[in-house]
Amino acid sequence: MASLTVLPRSLIFFNDNSSAGSANISNAGSITFGNFSNAGNASIVTQAGSFLLSFADSSTARNATITTEAGSQTEFTDNSTGGNARFIANAGGTVDFSGSIGPAGDGKITAGSIEGAGNYFIGGGNTLIVGSNNLSTEVSGVIADSCGCPGSGSLVKVGSGTLILSGTNTYTGTTDVSGGALGGTGTVGNTQVNGGGIFVPGAGVAGTSMTVAGNLAFQSGAFYLVQVNPATASSANVTGTASLAGTVQALLAPGSYARRSYDILHATGGLGGTTFDSLTVFPPNFAGSLSYTSTDVFLNLTAALGNGLPLAENPAAVANAISAFFNNGGTLPPAFVNLFFLAGGNLAGALTQLTGEAATGAQQGAFQLVSEFLSLMVDPFVDGRGGVGGAFGQASAFAPEREPLPEDIALAYAKVLRTPVSRTTPFEQRWSLWGGAFGGYNKTSGDPVVVGSHDLTARTAGVAAGMDYRLAPGTVRWLCAGRRRHRLEPGAKPWQRRQRCVPSRRLCHDALGTVLSRRRARLYSALDVHRPFRLRRRSSLCQLQR
Repeated sequence: MASLTVLPRSLIFFNDNSSAGSANISNAGSITFGNFSNAGNASIVTQAGSFLLSFADSSTARNATITTEAGSQTEFTDNSTGGNARFIANAGGTVDFSGSIGPAGDGKITAGSIEGAGNYFIGGGNTLIVGSNNLSTEVSGVIADSCGCPGSGSLVKVGSGTLILSGTNTYTGTTDVSGGALGGTGTVGNTQVNGGGIFVPGAGVAGTSMTVAGNLAFQSGAFYLVQVNPATASSANVTGTASLAGTVQALLAPGSYARRSYDILHATGGLGGTTFDSLTVFPPNFAGSLSYTSTDVFLNLTAALGNGLPLAENPAAVANAISAFFNNGGTLPPAFVNLFFLAGGNLAGALTQLTGEAATGAQQGAFQLVSEFLSLMVDPFVDGRGGVGGAFGQASAFAPEREPLPEDIALAYAKVLRTPVSRTTPFEQRWSLWGGAFGGYNKTSGDPVVVGSHDLTARTAGVAAGMDYRLAPGTVRWLCAGRRRHRLEPGAKPWQRRQRCVPSRRLCHDALGTVLSRRRARLYSALDVHRPFRLRRRSSLCQLQR
């Protein structure tokens, strides 16, 4: 790749069919392309000062990148054109097309793209067609008709890129958007948005606007794109009339929204009874409508969470409740607003988790744990507590023992029945240790298709041990503790819950079943829930405690 430096007071000419190729050229003098020459794919920088880059005859800038610094100028004369080149006019620099009438002599001149804080002159009666290189650029300088030549200059936007105009432009011809997007906070004249073109007033954020110093017309198939946040929206201010057609596209930024209307277009000369053809809102979980006065267009937002998404009854009920809160004037917290930016399976999964099924499943497991432990604790036949071979002979009685027979009657029975006389064993206060294991399994079927619930399987297993102290023949004091593990397995596989319980009981029970001291229970239950909550495309770990 060649490099060329043009020194001050130096002159360089490209004639005939010559080309600058892919050279890097630093111009601090004067460069002229004449005849049918072209700038090829070169990078040409005309340095700050009073230096000149000129295209004359039928020459073209072709695919070059041409930068003009402060005080210097790039000019086009005769039938020359900018081709598909990228033009950058920095502050104080000038690109002047006004001396050319275009290759066909009809005043149509092309430029791949224009950008920068410098000035552009279209030329009286000329039309500058920009955007063919599909770059997205911003002109913060001024686009004017010409440097003194009579007539109006017009601007046509083509290609797929976006052209942002943020300066107070003074060209008096029309502005046509035939491809890509035109936007910014600057001023343009009479503007027409053709089918496939996009008009984006403002700086790409809500609350900014663009001024149309003249009339604004949308053709069928055109798009009007506005940015919305909870407080305001971008808009167009038209000093003349507005003729509406095409589609309004509203893009909502994240935030805490409340139901309201946004003024998205004002035309001092009126709307002439015209309306837009349709409206689309992103995210799709908001529904919108357009309303009109004689001079303004308003965007009205309503919530429609899950709109068009096949949801089961439980997730649909959650979505309807959130939407109803918004539509009745409530302000959504930021975390709930994130739901409106989900779609498809991500939204369905988030709504399913918000149904609260995880927490209600834990309740079933807790009841099962406590029931099993209490059943073991009050079971008199637990190994070590009593029964055959137990420390106290027989199990704790549930009714008073009857009085023993008098000795003479007992002897008489013994002789008749030929059995030894039964003598009462003297009571001894003694301790005993006991222990046992327990466990259980439970499955509750869900209906994930219609209702939105899932199968729930609860498994428990644990051990308990205790000490009994016999206060009297029919009275036992118990002290026990246990440890058990509980596992819940809902049908939705990403959910896993584990529950750990360490309960203890201390109570007294006599032969008549009367509680001699109060019953005191302590239960610790920790529930870990792992589930894919993708409001921000990241998993979350929620911990619930009962």
